[in-house]
Amino acid sequence: EAQYTRYAAVVEELFRAALAHEPDPPEVDLAALSRFTVAAVDGLIEQYEARHDAEQSRVDLATAIRAAALLAGVAAP
Repeated sequence: EAQYTRYAAVVEELFRAALAHEPDPPEVDLAALSRFTVAAVDGLIEQYEARHDAEQSRVDLATAIRAAALLAGVAAP
C-alpha cells in the first residue's frame, strides 16, 4: 500500500508542477488522475511482461497518455 501511495504522490507532484506552467490550468482531481495514471502504467508493465510486444506497448502507452490528458482537460500530445 505504501509503495502505490508514494507512486501516486510522486505522479501528483509532477502533474502539479506541469500545470503550474499553464496560464489557465484546468480544474481536475489530481489525486484521482494520479491514481489512474499509476494504475494504467502498472497494467501496461504487466501486459508487456506477459506478451513482450514492444510495438503494442508503445501504442497502448500513447493511448493511456491521451486518456490521462483528456481526463485532465488538456490537449493530448
